[in-house]
Amino acid sequence: MQKICDGHWNATKRVLIHLKGTQELRLKYSKLEDFKLIRYTDSNFYGDKENGVSTSIYIMSLGSIAITWR
Repeated sequence: MQKICDGHWNATKRVLIHLKGTQELRLKYSKLEDFKLIRYTDSNFYGDKENGVSTSIYIMSLGSIAITWR
């Protein structure tokens, strides 16, 4: 915070401008009958034998709504 560079200051201003322009947007949560947090995962260890790369994915859902994935 003592030595803020121009890049950080400009990024901060862009975030604040974005937040000001989206004040009317809201997230709406409604009551869910099936309120369960579920995580699905899949992995492929050493799936790319040429490069030795493993891959994995996950999806987390709250009820029937996906809330995060990778």
